[in-house]
Amino acid sequence: MNPDPNDESSVWLEAVNEARKAELSGDWVRAEQAFLRAVDEPSGSPELRSKACLDLAEVYSVLGRTAEQKHALDAAVAIANQSEMVMIVLMALQRRALFFLSQHELDEARRDAQECFSLMKVDRDQNLWARYAQGASLIFDTRAILILARCAVEEHKPKEAEKLLAKARKRAGAPENLQSTAAGILAVESQYWHVTAKLHEQNGDLDAACEALKNLVDYRRAISLAPQLDGAMHFLYLAEALEAYAAMLTRAGKAARATPAQSEANTIRTRYAAPK
Repeated sequence: MNPDPNDESSVWLEAVNEARKAELSGDWVRAEQAFLRAVDEPSGSPELRSKACLDLAEVYSVLGRTAEQKHALDAAVAIANQSEMVMIVLMALQRRALFFLSQHELDEARRDAQECFSLMKVDRDQNLWARYAQGASLIFDTRAILILARCAVEEHKPKEAEKLLAKARKRAGAPENLQSTAAGILAVESQYWHVTAKLHEQNGDLDAACEALKNLVDYRRAISLAPQLDGAMHFLYLAEALEAYAAMLTRAGKAARATPAQSEANTIRTRYAAPK
């Protein structure tokens, strides 16, 4: 993508393009530096700068720099709140909630999910949601439900988790064709199967957990093939799914099936110089 020199965001776009190229070459330090320039670029709108913070947080995740990842996510939320686009705020809140889940900070994750519900209600009450595609409403609503479902799993509340998973499934449905489904919907499905696998694992049904993780791999693979996505992160999310699948297969006594999945994950991580 070639920036338009007359576009006020061209400096921001140049920095993001450089970061994406650095990701693909496995140069995560250069990616960090480029995203930092995008975050600090004064010509960038709040929407663009918040998105750059989210991308920067992913780089810190790869590098294992958790404190800086949290700082970038906090900045994404703060900058998004300067925007008039509620979708930008919802995106930042939900990404931070997923980080909190990864750190087992359930109260914080639940707080961000509930704030998403509040924002969507206010937006609908003010008849502003009509600006946005109905699909966007569905995606953000379902993702917030799934965050609460994951909290329920972590708190060993299987009935509550099952109820929330059923609500999410009723809200979004299941895609009929992975290849023709938007990446946002595929990401929701990935989250659904990840939470479902956690619930089956907690219930001691390792075979069902394996099947759920196989679905997670399928959806992550479909996302990685989406032509509109660039950079390396969608491949690394596929690697994470493959690793989880391989580990669960091994636990379920199916080590022979685990080997190809783990091998593919290793190949992806080597390609992008991303440690596990």
